[in-house]
This record gives sequence, structure tokens and C-alpha cells, in this order.
Amino acid sequence: MAKKAKKKLVRREYTKEDEKILRAHSKAQTPLEQIAKEMKRTGGSLRQKAIKLGIPLGHRRRKAKKVAAAKTTKVAAKAVKKAKTAKAKKTKK
Repeated sequence: MAKKAKKKLVRREYTKEDEKILRAHSKAQTPLEQIAKEMKRTGGSLRQKAIKLGIPLGHRRRKAKKVAAAKTTKVAAKAVKKAKTAKAKKTKK
């Protein structure tokens, strides 16, 4: 039985329209697998392009960043509040 010939990969440049679509998907928080199927590109290729454009990609990554940022903001706010109360106690003495 003969082996099937592998499909040869053809590199395609990203057009302005492709970038526009990618930005729209980023804003809509579309899952990466869905974007890959629609644009007929690999997930790795899409991620690399998103990094170059400076946009987050995929719904999980984006939410994780928001949660992490919210946590660090809360921690920072608590630290600032603690420092202010400690400073106020020192000035009262």
C-alpha cells in the first residue's frame, strides 16, 4: 500500500482585511479554534500575528488577564490603605 503524499504548506501573507478580522475576533473574545477554522490558518500562526499586533487572542487568555489585573489592583489598594493607616497612627503619637 502506497503512502499518501503530504499536503505541501503554502505560506500566505496577512492582508489588511485579515488583520481587521483578527482584531474583530479579539474584541468579541472568539475561541482560537473557531478563528483558525474560519480563517484557514493554524492557531500558532494566529497567536504570533496577534502578538505582533499587540492584541489578546482567545477568550480564556483575555479573561485571565482581567482577573489577574483585578486581583493585583485589590492587593495594591489594600497595601496603600494599610500604609495610610500606619502613617496616620505615627503622626498621632
